[in-house]
Amino acid sequence: MPTLFHPDLHKRNIFVSETDPSKITGIIDWQSASAEPAFWYADEVPDFAVPDDSENDLCAKAFDACSRFSTSKLSGPRLMDKNLFRPFLYSYRTWKDGAIALRHELVETTQGWNELGFAGSGPYILLPSPHELVKHEREYKLFVAAQELKHDLSNLLGTATDG
Repeated sequence: MPTLFHPDLHKRNIFVSETDPSKITGIIDWQSASAEPAFWYADEVPDFAVPDDSENDLCAKAFDACSRFSTSKLSGPRLMDKNLFRPFLYSYRTWKDGAIALRHELVETTQGWNELGFAGSGPYILLPSPHELVKHEREYKLFVAAQELKHDLSNLLGTATDG
């Protein structure tokens, strides 16, 4: 079921009261908000809820608990087997992450299809040849390195990964 969602709920976009920081006074940056399948955003975690220190650990636990009870459409996919969920993470954002990540997840899911409890063939009817798999692994390693560089630069510069 489509859900209206604001996918950019990060600290810089949420304004709180000066006298009571538990009261939200405004939310900006709505240009990415849209009505889409809720599971598309199940992997999104606002920066205030990413565990990296004791303060954020508490926020991460609170965000996780609130998500489970208040936004079950988002928490359900978070609880499912990651091997099943990952292809869906990249299927709608190949424009952003490229086809390599989606292909990698389809290969991984197909290779573990029986272990996931399914019969028959997986998403790939025929897996790529060994030569194609070697080429793909090389491309995927470059993709991962580029993503890590982008995130590292983003953290160093204190900006979002999209600029």
